Amino acid sequence: MQEISGAPFVAAIIIIGIGTMLRLIKLPAALMLIAIVMGTLAFLPSAGSYAEHVPSWLFWAIVVILGINLLRGVLGILFGRSAADGMTGSLLHDIFTPIFRIIGGLLRTIFRIR
Repeated sequence: MQEISGAPFVAAIIIIGIGTMLRLIKLPAALMLIAIVMGTLAFLPSAGSYAEHVPSWLFWAIVVILGINLLRGVLGILFGRSAADGMTGSLLHDIFTPIFRIIGGLLRTIFRIR
């Protein structure tokens, strides 16, 4: 098992603490964020062993879905549920719109040629 440097996690906890002291983050939200950071630190070493047994495309799909849900959860804690839904939806729209435009452009080009 590979050791993980705890420096980014310590920095995240310090930033959360400063945000709590400046009253930018409420105490329950800060405790939830610290629990997420600690859970990530605890379960990150075992992710590599799971990645060996799962196909790479499935592993990355799981990582992306969990990342989006984690982002939505953190934004929900910091800004509220409706703001988190709007931010996450806008981010996903910005990511997937060019992909579908390229696919649509390719299909239009194919059917114009015939």
